[in-house]
Amino acid sequence: MTKMRGGFTLIEIMVVIAILAILTAVIILAYNGVQQRARNAQIAATVKEYKDALVLARSQTGSYPEPTTPGTRVCLGNNYPTSQCWFGAGATDSTFMTSLQGVTGGKLPMPVLPNVNLKGVMYVASSLGNRVDGASYAAATPVAMLVYGVEGDNTRCPVGPIASKPNNGNYLWYSATPPASGQTVAAGSGNPAQCWLILPYK
Repeated sequence: MTKMRGGFTLIEIMVVIAILAILTAVIILAYNGVQQRARNAQIAATVKEYKDALVLARSQTGSYPEPTTPGTRVCLGNNYPTSQCWFGAGATDSTFMTSLQGVTGGKLPMPVLPNVNLKGVMYVASSLGNRVDGASYAAATPVAMLVYGVEGDNTRCPVGPIASKPNNGNYLWYSATPPASGQTVAAGSGNPAQCWLILPYK
């Protein structure tokens, strides 16, 4: 009569542990990918809502709204930590937000904050000097822009039109020709890809 084995060998246990570790890693990666896509979808919906609100404000007044403090960039939404966004390039402006909400007739959303530094959505009024296209940038059209970020090295900016940055390093000069990468500035150093959205100007 054959004697039945009563347990697993060490090799069998190690194989099972290795398989479980691989499955766990796959599940974690898949879960992180789902979370990233969900955050990007939420930021896209928020950017679209703000874009529509600003275009509506322009249609009512003939120009895009200006920050309460001239020359500043506005963090769209409320409750930003330290009242700043985008490495401190933008600042919260409750008067501006109240005025914009009055145009839309309702509450506007608070953007998701996927990154400590490049967080939220920033509005750059045309008076701040951003320009696109033209034979000479000095004679080009001043534009208002929205700035937001998306996670993922190869994730394309979902709401546009997205501007391309010239190679001369001037942060005021842009091209309306969409970048081939679908990103104005590529992701890097833990920061999301930057999307500089040109609001309608023609």
